[in-house]
Amino acid sequence: MQTSESSTAAAVESRLASLETALRQERCRRRRLERVVTAAGLVVAVLGALAAGRASSVVEVVQTRRLEVLDQSDRVVLVATAARHGGRVDIWDDAQANVARLGANGVGGDLSLFDRRGHRSFSAFSAADAGRLEISGADGVPAVIATADRRGGRVAAVDGDGRELARLAGDGEIGVVAAGVANRDLVVLDATGPGGRMTVRPAEGEGGAILEGRGVLRLDRGARRLVRLAADESGGTMQLTDDDGRPRIDVTANDTGGLLEVRDDRGTPLVAVGIGATGSGVRVRNAEGVGVAAMGVDAGSGGGIAIAAKDGTRVGGLGVGETGGRFTLAGLDGRALIDAGGDGDGGRIEVRDAEERTVATIAGAGNGGRIAVGLEPAGTGITLDAAGTGTPTISLLAPGGRAVAIAATPSGGLLNLFDATGTLAVATGAAIDGPGGVMSIRNERGIEVVRVGTTSDDRGLVAVSDATGGRVRRLSP
Repeated sequence: MQTSESSTAAAVESRLASLETALRQERCRRRRLERVVTAAGLVVAVLGALAAGRASSVVEVVQTRRLEVLDQSDRVVLVATAARHGGRVDIWDDAQANVARLGANGVGGDLSLFDRRGHRSFSAFSAADAGRLEISGADGVPAVIATADRRGGRVAAVDGDGRELARLAGDGEIGVVAAGVANRDLVVLDATGPGGRMTVRPAEGEGGAILEGRGVLRLDRGARRLVRLAADESGGTMQLTDDDGRPRIDVTANDTGGLLEVRDDRGTPLVAVGIGATGSGVRVRNAEGVGVAAMGVDAGSGGGIAIAAKDGTRVGGLGVGETGGRFTLAGLDGRALIDAGGDGDGGRIEVRDAEERTVATIAGAGNGGRIAVGLEPAGTGITLDAAGTGTPTISLLAPGGRAVAIAATPSGGLLNLFDATGTLAVATGAAIDGPGGVMSIRNERGIEVVRVGTTSDDRGLVAVSDATGGRVRRLSP
């Protein structure tokens, strides 16, 4: 009995298994049939659409919420779908890396390219009012940024923190090329009204060098201009300033020459060196800007030196005269007091009084010299003459002529006294024709009428003559 029940249960289980197998097969058959019917329906729909559009083989509208394109291995390589701000297209390569994306960013289009590591290497998108292009390095950080706005285009090389290192830009109607360190331009090439301009700045602080197309070079420190070189139609200029920006040295060149000026802290030119159409020279001014010294070429193309008082009055000069060098000294009122020069006989020094009359003279006289003290042309005074082979003489001059003459003769000293007409009246000194001293007294006609001297044997002798000198009476011991 138990064996019969076991056999019946086994038969039932076998039958159930057969029914389950048949049911699964029927389900599979129905699924295949459904897919075939669905495919057939789709084909019919497509054929119907194609039949409806007999004039064209292109479907005008295909709508879907997501479009995927698969490769031969059933891997997704392109997806077109809707995103937050609009449409979006993603592209994958054969390594299933998302390498490109095209979409909308809310203000315009957005294109991004990625490497296989997922780092963004290229981006192009629309900003609020212009476009922007970014090229990144191996780490995906932008290294080159190109933008555009209402003033023009701009290309910048940036560091890892997005700080500009170099840029090429259009700024309104001019172009700009700049390079430097993070967010600081050290070299800038741009354009100005007169032409191009180059600016070189230090790594820290303000200032630097500026070269402009109109022919201007500036060297600045901070906001202060220290050096300025410029050129125009008439020539070139150079200006050096101190740390406070005050001009200290000016150099100018033009068609006729050049000028160099050194200024004080008030801008007053104290020293000037120049070359002009009429000559060249150096001028020195005092603190009030008044010329007090000058050296250069005078009107006669010779060298000259002039000195002046603090008010500019000329008080001294050294130059070239008609016969040679000339030296002059004047008072604070400009009156000439000393005049020294030379002529064919030698040098000459003249001393003048307050009325600029010559009162003393030292002069060369051929092979000797002469010193004169007195007034000219009145002819009063004292003279000292010494010739190389002549007799040294001291003369006292009166308005009518020489009054006293003292000479050193080969035989000894000699003293001559003259009357008002210049006629010799008394002569005394060492005797020429005998030993000892002699004194001669003459009348108004110059004839010796008294002679006092010595004899050959050293005795005294007095000789008295008449008016003609014919009759002589002698007195001797």
